[in-house]
Amino acid sequence: MEDELLRRVYRLLRELTGGRGPRVLYGDATIVLVYFRAVVCDRPVSWACDPRHRPRWYEGPWPSASTVSRRRRRDSAQRLLRAVEARLLGAPPAPRVSCYLIDAKPMLVSDYSKDRQAKRGFAYKGFARGYKLYAICDLDRRLVAYHVDSMNESERTVAARLIPRARGPGYLVGDAMYDADHLYRTAAAHGLHLVAPRNRRGGVGNRPQHPDRLHAIALLETGNAFGTSLYAARYTIEQYFASLTNRAWGLKGLPNWVRTLPRVRQWIQAKIILHALAVPTT
Repeated sequence: MEDELLRRVYRLLRELTGGRGPRVLYGDATIVLVYFRAVVCDRPVSWACDPRHRPRWYEGPWPSASTVSRRRRRDSAQRLLRAVEARLLGAPPAPRVSCYLIDAKPMLVSDYSKDRQAKRGFAYKGFARGYKLYAICDLDRRLVAYHVDSMNESERTVAARLIPRARGPGYLVGDAMYDADHLYRTAAAHGLHLVAPRNRRGGVGNRPQHPDRLHAIALLETGNAFGTSLYAARYTIEQYFASLTNRAWGLKGLPNWVRTLPRVRQWIQAKIILHALAVPTT
C-alpha cells in the first residue's frame, strides 16, 4: 500500500513540475518524493535518503540527506507542496446549502522536550504541551480548511481566520468552545449560520447578542429535531480525524525528530496530502 501511495505521489509531483530543469541533478519532484518516503514510513529524512530505502520502482539518482534538507526549504519545493495540496483539497462545487464542522486536534509533545515553540494549552479537558491541527470539514469528511499552530493559540482566534475559507450559504457546527459573538458575526459575514451550544448556561447577558447566536440557542435548547440532528453531525469531523490517524502511514502523533513549528506544519501537511490521495471522498 505504501509503495503504491508513493507512486501516486510521484506521478502527481511530476505532473505539476514537468520534470527537472537543465543542469539539475535532482528535480523538486525527487526532493519532495524523498520527504514523502520518510513521512509514509514514519522515519527521519536521513533514513529515507539511504539508497537502500529508495523505492524499488524509482529510476535515477537518489539525493543525500544534506541535499534534501537544503532543497526542501527552498521556495520552489514549498510551492510544489502547496500545489499538490491545492490539487487534492481544492474546493468542491458548492451545494445550495452547505454544512461544515469545525474542531481542533491536539498534537502532544513531551514536557521534557527542548522545543521552545511547543507551548502549553488546553487539550482533552486539561492542559498539555505541543501543537494543534485546527480544521473545518464538510459532511463528506472532505477537509475544507486547516491550520497548524502552537497549542496555546486560541481555537476561537484560529476559527476567525478559517471561517472565511468555507463557502456559504449553510451552517457551521462546533462545540461550546466556538460560542463567541464575534465568531457568529464572522460566520454571518460569509453566509454561514454558526451553531454551537452555550458556553455557560443561564441567561444571554445584558449585551446585545447576534441574531444567529439566539437562533443557535433556540435550535439546541428547545428540543428542535433539526437542531438535534444538526449538532449530531458534528461528530463527522471526529470521524475525519480518526480516518487521518488510524492508518499505517497516518498522523498517529509527532515523532521526536519533528520539532519546531515549520517542521510540524510540513509533516502534518504531508500526512493530509497522503490521506487525500489514499482516501478519496465521495
